This record gives sequence, C-alpha cells and structure tokens, in this order.
Amino acid sequence: MNKETVLQNGTFLVYLASCSLSGATPTREMLQGMDMEQLYRLSKFHSMQGIAKMGLDVYLKSGGSLSPDTEHYYAKFKLAYEKSVKKLVAFSFEREALYAFFEELKMPYLPLKGIVLCRYYPRIGMRQMTDNDILISQSKAKQIRSFMKQKGYKVFSFGIGCHDIYCSENLTFEFHRTLTPETLKDGAAARFCREAVERARKNAGGKLLLAFSPEDFYLYQLLHTYKHFENAGTGLRSLMDIYVMRHMSGLSFDRAYIDKELSALGITPFANSMEQLADLLFGTDPEYLKKTVATLPENLLSLYLLLINSGTFGTDEQQMKKSLLKVAKGKNISFFTKIKYLLTRIFPH
Repeated sequence: MNKETVLQNGTFLVYLASCSLSGATPTREMLQGMDMEQLYRLSKFHSMQGIAKMGLDVYLKSGGSLSPDTEHYYAKFKLAYEKSVKKLVAFSFEREALYAFFEELKMPYLPLKGIVLCRYYPRIGMRQMTDNDILISQSKAKQIRSFMKQKGYKVFSFGIGCHDIYCSENLTFEFHRTLTPETLKDGAAARFCREAVERARKNAGGKLLLAFSPEDFYLYQLLHTYKHFENAGTGLRSLMDIYVMRHMSGLSFDRAYIDKELSALGITPFANSMEQLADLLFGTDPEYLKKTVATLPENLLSLYLLLINSGTFGTDEQQMKKSLLKVAKGKNISFFTKIKYLLTRIFPH
C-alpha cells in the first residue's frame, strides 16, 4: 500500500474519532472516498473500532448513508463496539473483586494506563482496553496468583520480567511487581517511576488505593508510549490518549515540572512531537482535518505515517531493530533521523 493510501485511510479514522470526541457531525464531503473495509481493518488494528463506530452513527443519524456493499462492515463496527462495552463492564466488575481482595491483604495497589484513561473519554466505549494493568506489592504476588487461579484465570506468566499475566476467556490482567525491568533499575526511567510511586503513597493519606499525581500519570503514559515506540511501534490510539489527557481530562498540569522530567528521561523530542501532532490532528476543527494533514511539516508527517503503520513493526520488528542498531552503531542518531530510517523500511520507494 502506498503512502497516499495509507495517509488517506489513517485520516479517515482520525476524522471519525475527532468527530466523536468533539461532537461534530461527519459530512459526506469529508468521508468521500472512504473505503469501509480498509477503515474497519485499520480501526481494529489500532483498537479504535468503538470510537469510529460512534462517528459513523452520528453521520447516519444526520441523514448520511452507506452503500449496500459496505453495510456489512458497519455491522462489524457495531459488533466490535458492543463487545468492547461488555468487556469494559466485565473489567469493572472484576476489578471490584480484586480491589476488595487487595484491601484484605492490606496491600497498596495502583491502577495504571487504560483503567485511568477510560475515565477521561466523554463516553464509554470510546477508549477500548485489551487488558488491565495494576501495580502490586511483590511480596503478595503468590497470594494473588492463588486468588486468580481460584477465580478461573490461567497463569500466562509468573515471576518473569516485571509483571505477572493472568487470562480468562475474555479478560487479561497484568499485575506489575515493578514499573521498570530489573535491568534498568539504575536508569532515569526507574528513578522517575520509584519517585512517582512514592509520591502516590504519600498522597494517599493512608489509603491502599493509590493514584499518580496528574503530572506523574501523564509522564508515565508518555514514558510507556515511548517504550512501545522504541520496541515495537505505537499507534493512533496513543496519540488520541495524549490529546484527551491534555485537553479533555480536566487535569491541571505543572508544565515546568513535566518539561524538567521529560528532559531528565531523555524523551523531550518524542513527547513534544507527539503533543504537536495530537493537537494538530485532534484539536483541529474536523471539517479542516484534510487541509491540516496536507500542510503538516515533514517531521510530523513522517511521524504520522509511522504511527498509522505501527503494525508493520510486528512483522518486521526484529529485522528493523537489527538494521537500525547497525546503522546507529557508534552514532548518536536523532529521533527524527530514526523516524526517516524506519519509514524507508516501510516505503522503500
């Protein structure tokens, strides 16, 4: 698939998501040329079927129509959305039982990532989740394993890496014993995570249920997103999360503190670029989104294409990483040089 088609499909998805977030009504003119099959595949790839379906619903309710040969793809959007909402509700019930058990253990616990992010979206189902992540106390890991097995979960992974994974037929829980791998215990990321968790403990006022400060939650999300970007790619949902956290969550940030920590973590170029791109794509009046995309600076356009194509890393990840390491050996290559190189692997011509 060429760059132009990839860009068009990605922009259709961003457009529907942007309309859903802002409450704008998608127009026939903006959706002209939309390939429903490709849109569904891309939205599934980025775990954004629910928010895309909501945008299509508003379009249909406003008098818009879909061609008969694409209606079955809308049915797929609807089914995916319904499954997502059921999953979110099931996660909520399971967390209640888990939290009650954690309280019995008198163990501090810290919900992470999607559990918190979902609260910031205007409607349920807009932000899909594949798993639930919770920071636990390492000393209680075996007791938690027994509890999860009693509830019918299979132990997918235990005592390996920095988190334990439990799966049922539909749900997955990841219990983090630490937020960074042991191999990185002396790095800036580990230092930040330790201090952020300690601040959460102090701010809890004796309660076992912990929460990051708004700044630390945002920084942790950026750090986690960067980790994915470096290891296997990250997609459009991460970009949308950044926009929602900054502009729709109601959170108030100490930007000076955030900038200081981004610099210490060494991810300022990545974070600033993601923030700029998120604001341009999701903060623009949806009616003018195509014009906005057409005038993106080269560096942000390259990043946008990379995010749309994040799934390519799943297939070519090891080869790309080896090639990049070979190119980067002995060199301190910049963030944007890396982006350009990765794009040449996806679009050779």
